[in-house]
Amino acid sequence: MSEKLFQLEKILKYYSENEIYAENFPDHNVNYFTIYQAALGRLNTAYYPHIGSGLSALSEERGIYTSHNKDHFDDVVKYSGMLILGKDWEGDHVQLIKNGVGITPYELFILLMAIRVHDAGNIYGRERHEESCFKIIKDISSLDGYEAKFIGDIASAHGGKIGEDKDKISRLNEELVNCSARFRPRLLAAILRFADELCETRKRTSKVLMEHIPRENQVYHKYSESIIYSSINHEPTRVQIGYQIDEESATALWGCENRTENPGALGEVLLTSEIFDRLEKMDRERRYCNRFTREVYYISSIRATLDIVSNENRDVVHEIKIPELQDAGYPEAGANALNAIKTQYNSIEKLKKHLKRNK
Repeated sequence: MSEKLFQLEKILKYYSENEIYAENFPDHNVNYFTIYQAALGRLNTAYYPHIGSGLSALSEERGIYTSHNKDHFDDVVKYSGMLILGKDWEGDHVQLIKNGVGITPYELFILLMAIRVHDAGNIYGRERHEESCFKIIKDISSLDGYEAKFIGDIASAHGGKIGEDKDKISRLNEELVNCSARFRPRLLAAILRFADELCETRKRTSKVLMEHIPRENQVYHKYSESIIYSSINHEPTRVQIGYQIDEESATALWGCENRTENPGALGEVLLTSEIFDRLEKMDRERRYCNRFTREVYYISSIRATLDIVSNENRDVVHEIKIPELQDAGYPEAGANALNAIKTQYNSIEKLKKHLKRNK
């Protein structure tokens, strides 16, 4: 593992290497940071560099997917730290449990291991990739079957569904014990899942590739390309995300998978519509994950900005005002407010009228 450590990794190292904290872990004679370090070393050589190839070659729906390289896993570690540590996440923060709130050192180990394998199954293809977490943990570590199983289950709850049920976190135990160390699978799965939701960034696509991306994959790369920042602010804790798209991209249709019941048809969608749909999904995930993370943090809202800029000099030519997505009034209020905005920008003709007014 490189010398650069993220905050949560530094904290695990601190607790693992100080004997006075040994009782926080199931095996008092084991350095859990060393286990994590060895597992990450194996992922860095055998998995992360090859996930892109596996996605393209082995997925049932072939194409060029947004990046699932080491940077993505690093980002999930970083955002998880921002969620757990709050406004102290950039400091020399080693006190995991503060005023009775937080996660334990052993829970931190479990979380980091789950983060590091959650998307690694994409190396076998996109479909049901989350089901490979247990198999990968067994390959990269010497953890016994019991430990590998619950870490794999926590990791796999970040996506997919069982039958038609997407509520995979509720199927996990609220609390389990490994020897004398207690941990909360639902809490850890929700932290991972929402941090993963926030990690769609411009780093996950490439301008060089954009001209060669198959039509059914286009909008996913354009969506990633449109994100100029994604951050977590505190007091209160909220997500802030900014989008910026040029006029040409805003007034074009972009290819996606077939979203109709027409067999064999290719889909296409406006980039603004994709952004609104993804914001709705992010807000659903916010409300869903909040159910399980209240003991540690609560995400109060999502604030998003969306600017359309000129093709020539990137000056803002139109600002789409997006309502804050929050828990206020009847639960559907936020979604209804976003739907009102969506209808104003749901065709190329409407977008061009908005742009014309601003010139």
